[in-house]
Amino acid sequence: MKTKRIPFTVEDYQRLCTETPFHVETREGLPVRVICLDLKGAQYPVIALIDKDKVEAIIHYTANGKYYYGGDESEYDLFLIVPARSLGWVNVYKYAETSAVHPTREKADSAALSNRLACVEIFEGDGLENCG
Repeated sequence: MKTKRIPFTVEDYQRLCTETPFHVETREGLPVRVICLDLKGAQYPVIALIDKDKVEAIIHYTANGKYYYGGDESEYDLFLIVPARSLGWVNVYKYAETSAVHPTREKADSAALSNRLACVEIFEGDGLENCG
């Protein structure tokens, strides 16, 4: 399954818990277990366990999953890994005779011309969000 990586926020984490399968990892791809989202009286309310070389380290984060409070990037910043949403199927030609996104592979196949090179499923996050 194709996935996409979105920056962690407490709000997104809580929403995803009820909507879709997902997991959390660091910027460098280390597995993360979130333990607490609301540590009282702290500028780092998120507590997570980072799995590094079969040993878990306890790390505190901002509500936006940042390791550093000022927002500077860190290899330990948190990301939510969620399934990428399919936008549909596109028939690919050597020369652009036609261009359409079809909701299913079957519909793309039935609309294909004889000189089709490929039929490709496109996903949210494939650089197509701002096209159109």
